[in-house]
Amino acid sequence: MRTVRGSGESQDRDRGAVLVWVALMMTVLLGVGALTIDLGALYAEKRQLQNGADAAALAVAQSCAGGSCSGYSAQAQQYADLNAQDGASAVDVVCGVGLGLPACSGSPSPGVTGATGWVKVTTSTKTSGGGTQVQFVLAPIMNSLAGATVHASAVAAWGALGGAVTSPLTFSACEFLALGGSLSDGTFPTGTRYIYFHAIGATSTLGTANCRPSTSGADLPGGFGWVAGSSTCTVTLTADATVTADPGNGVPSGCDLSTWNNQEILISVYDIATGSGSNGQYHLIGFVGFKVLGYRFPGGGNKWPSNFSCPLGPGNSSVCIQGQFTRVVTDGSLGGTVNLGAQVIKMVG
Repeated sequence: MRTVRGSGESQDRDRGAVLVWVALMMTVLLGVGALTIDLGALYAEKRQLQNGADAAALAVAQSCAGGSCSGYSAQAQQYADLNAQDGASAVDVVCGVGLGLPACSGSPSPGVTGATGWVKVTTSTKTSGGGTQVQFVLAPIMNSLAGATVHASAVAAWGALGGAVTSPLTFSACEFLALGGSLSDGTFPTGTRYIYFHAIGATSTLGTANCRPSTSGADLPGGFGWVAGSSTCTVTLTADATVTADPGNGVPSGCDLSTWNNQEILISVYDIATGSGSNGQYHLIGFVGFKVLGYRFPGGGNKWPSNFSCPLGPGNSSVCIQGQFTRVVTDGSLGGTVNLGAQVIKMVG
């Protein structure tokens, strides 16, 4: 006998199917919500911890590059907390190679090659209430996972400048030493000083040294402190490289010297000058920072201030710059073997 079902029974079956679909969709929606909200919270926490680790590593590296890493733990904690939205982060590890730093376990980051020292900082989750996990919102509804701890690490290194965009000027290590600098410990001359590029001959002394082999006052015959390869006020140079001299004492045609007024520039230092004219060469050993307070070069408009003169040497042929040697932290590459006060501090891992 054929059974005839009423409309009420059909509606009950439809409602049952809808409930199944709703249950399935709720699971999917909770899963998507967990991915969106809970994983989003983890991502935000990771970003804050990474910013904190980066800032802490750079701050400690800055102190270490100045001569001592003392206070590294409190300094790292300060910068880690400043980069946390709730003002709290855990600093698990501060280690590396530097005066006062504890040694790290394991292999260092490959990026520290050529550095004088380096520091590694590891941070992790810490809530303002003292907890160590990012609390989940939706994940606990689906399973027992209530939260997670996030970690981040950063490595910063420091060392003598190995290469950078510098001024196209170079002067001798002999002159640097005569002015009171050191080639061994990063000590640079103090006070207002003059760097000469012409008109101090072999018979004229600078400090206690005769630093010019040429009686004309040039650093080599036809060489007046300019390096070849630039038509502007900058050139890219590398320490421990041999560069060609730009013959003549004229300023590069595209160089506006006024951009140096009261500014810090980088100047390369050479230990050996050979050849003459366009065949002249300088062997560079490092770089110094120098705040320019005055200069005199040949040609109109190449003197500042307008009444500036170089104290030593004949007035019309004397070429020099006046200023103060500075400790410079700049962009560039690590790997310099001689620290003359110009250093690099950078993230390497």
